[in-house]
Amino acid sequence: EGLDRKMVVSYYCRLRFATNLLPLLKNGAAASSARVISVLGAGREGKLILEDLSLATPGNYSLRNVESHTVTMTSLAFEELSKQNPEIGWIHAYPGFVVTGIFRGLPAPLRVLSSVTMPAFKCLSVPIEECGSGFTWLSTDEKFRRGLWLVNWKGETMDTRAEGVKSWINTGVEWWGEEKRRRVWAHTEDVFRGVKSV
Repeated sequence: EGLDRKMVVSYYCRLRFATNLLPLLKNGAAASSARVISVLGAGREGKLILEDLSLATPGNYSLRNVESHTVTMTSLAFEELSKQNPEIGWIHAYPGFVVTGIFRGLPAPLRVLSSVTMPAFKCLSVPIEECGSGFTWLSTDEKFRRGLWLVNWKGETMDTRAEGVKSWINTGVEWWGEEKRRRVWAHTEDVFRGVKSV
C-alpha cells in the first residue's frame, strides 16, 4: 500500500486491530469491561508534520520523525476513540527501558558489543517480569476500565497535557489539540480506506 513498515507496525496496524475489534470490545464493555493497550511511548509525544502525517514527502522521513509521529498519533487517535467509545479503556503506555531479545537480530559485531554492555543495560532497565506484571495490572484494574489513559507500566500518568505533569523524555511541544486530533483521525481513516480489508 506504499506505507512505511515502521509506521505500519507502530501505528497503523495497532489502530486497525482496535477499530476492527470495536464490535467485540463494545460487547465486552457492556458485559464487564474492555480495554485496548498500546505499549509504545506515552509521554514521548512530539511535533507532528500535519501536512505529511505518513512522512511520505522526501526529506520528512527520519527515525526521529517516525517515533514522534507514531507516538503522538497514537495518543491523539486513542483520545478520539475514547470520545467515540467512552465505555472502553484506551491505554497508551510507556514500558520504560526493558531489555528484551532485540539484540539477537543485530549483526555479529554489534551482538558482541551488546553482550559486553548487557550488565550495564540490566542495571538501568525495568525487569521484564515487573513490566509484564504492570501491564497485567493495567489490563485488569478497575481504575483503567474506561476513558483515555497515557501512563507508564506502573500506571503513573505520562499525560503531558495536564498542568504540572512533566516528562523528561517529552520534547515540550504542545502536541495536543482538537484540530490535531481531528486531522490525525481523518488521516487514519483515509489510510484505512486506501488499504485492503483485513
